[in-house]
Amino acid sequence: MSNSSIEQQFTLPSKGVLYDKEIGDITVKSMTTKEEKLIYSGGAAINQKIDTLIKRCVEGLPEGLTVYDLLDADRLFLIFKIRQLSFGSKYTIPVNCESCGNVYNHTTDLNALEVTYYEGNEKEPFEITLPNSGVTIGYKMLRGKDENAIYQFRKRENNRKKNSLGDEAYEYSLARRITHIDEKEVDVMDTLEFVKDMVTMDSSAFRNDIEKNTAGINFDIEIECPQCGYLFETYLRLTSAFFRTERSKDKKHFATTI
Repeated sequence: MSNSSIEQQFTLPSKGVLYDKEIGDITVKSMTTKEEKLIYSGGAAINQKIDTLIKRCVEGLPEGLTVYDLLDADRLFLIFKIRQLSFGSKYTIPVNCESCGNVYNHTTDLNALEVTYYEGNEKEPFEITLPNSGVTIGYKMLRGKDENAIYQFRKRENNRKKNSLGDEAYEYSLARRITHIDEKEVDVMDTLEFVKDMVTMDSSAFRNDIEKNTAGINFDIEIECPQCGYLFETYLRLTSAFFRTERSKDKKHFATTI
């Protein structure tokens, strides 16, 4: 009896431009029960599970390029493809209508999500001159190793600051990107203090420039409320139902976010 996994080849959103190595099409395989066990069990943090899932279900990365070196947008793209091959493209999330307050389940076709591909040839570090301070910063895109560092920072700060307001790693995640300030190479602790003192005009311009240079999946989806017909845009959240086969429509799964 054959239990062959489903395989398909894909082009990464980055097209490999921001890596030092040439990357062709990547082979993605569907999960097996071994990977389901990994996802559903407790123990390891979600970022560690994602790292392992990519290692097991993705082939074709050039020698020397690990899952920790992959751009965050490429990693997320691969996770979506693993999910689609394993459980199908239908994904249901709980939605709250902005107009009438109706709470209901909305099913999205993951294949219909827009994917943008990097069309430029500019290499890192990208540069932007901040509109208020006039400071020019060089920055990179986040990799898997950056996401792991951000997770550890968030965990450490949450343990240190009980009942804190907001995401303790918000500033740190921006700081991890910055490589130069006015052409001077800097480390993350220098950039963390710099980011904390940024005025909103500058931080907003920085985030917009990052978005402009980021290729990957667009998570904005347009939804029409079945009760009042109101058309609104929302963000596709990943819940604990993401790594599950679509259930029958009479079953609700108002799950927590992964």
